[in-house]
Amino acid sequence: MSTITVYDSVPQSHCGCGTDHHAELTTFKFEAAAIRAAGGTVNHHNFEEEPMAFMASPIGTFVADKGVHRLPAVAVDGKIVLHGRYPKREEMAEWAGLSEGELATLVAIPQETLPMAGHASLDACDCGGDHSKCDCGHH
Repeated sequence: MSTITVYDSVPQSHCGCGTDHHAELTTFKFEAAAIRAAGGTVNHHNFEEEPMAFMASPIGTFVADKGVHRLPAVAVDGKIVLHGRYPKREEMAEWAGLSEGELATLVAIPQETLPMAGHASLDACDCGGDHSKCDCGHH
């Protein structure tokens, strides 16, 4: 099976409370977990949290040529195959070498169950709901 590596520049969590504030990133994380559960290998690196991961080729060359603003970028076995958006489950399944049967066994994630961008509750960070006092990005 191939190794899928996703590189992005979206902070994992703005306030350290563990809540994703980026709906596409949240969806990608759920989809990547499904691919991993089926036996695929999906890695994820964030520019702000792991800048050294971006020094390796081909992502280092990609960022030098196109800029961080073109992230996310997806490498499969070290070759950039997609940039500008997160990969879909079907794309990752294909790259990971999962069969249609293996893909069919993955549980679909209903849209209404996906976390929304922002905090799950007002007390998810230490600001007590007054987000003007924290860096959570939910102002």
